[in-house]
Amino acid sequence: MPRPPVLFRFRRSSGFAAAVMASLVVRRVAALSGASAVVAGAYGAHGFKNSDPEDYQRLLYETANKYHFYHSLALLGASHCGKPALAGALLVAGVGLFCGPLYHQALTGSPDLRKAAPAGALLVAGVGLFCGPLYHQALTGSPDLRKAAPVGGVALIVGWLAMLL
Repeated sequence: MPRPPVLFRFRRSSGFAAAVMASLVVRRVAALSGASAVVAGAYGAHGFKNSDPEDYQRLLYETANKYHFYHSLALLGASHCGKPALAGALLVAGVGLFCGPLYHQALTGSPDLRKAAPAGALLVAGVGLFCGPLYHQALTGSPDLRKAAPVGGVALIVGWLAMLL
């Protein structure tokens, strides 16, 4: 049986191929994020149904879930932007660092994770800004983003130092 015609042929180092792969990965992460937002919303609707509507923990949970949904949609849009890997990584980090501590405090009553958010944000930003350009150059051969690496390195250092606080 003959093989179907190939619509696109590109080398591994092709910038187009890297963009298509990044877009696909970001789209799949958006799907997982949206599905987990629905699951978290259902859990919250059933888990807090007997609580007072003005209960602070319930309000925290609803806020976290609302922003989780909004940013899942933004993540889906990020898969179509010029730099989907960078936009997607920053959105995922933002959802994790913003919604995660809110979900945790709503479910446990403990605000402990809110203290870790600044160090975590710096570390995530540092990884994105330092490692991202290196991965980009390795996959595409393009040094376009290399000027962001020193900023990412500083963010990593400050993130590690923030853990001392």
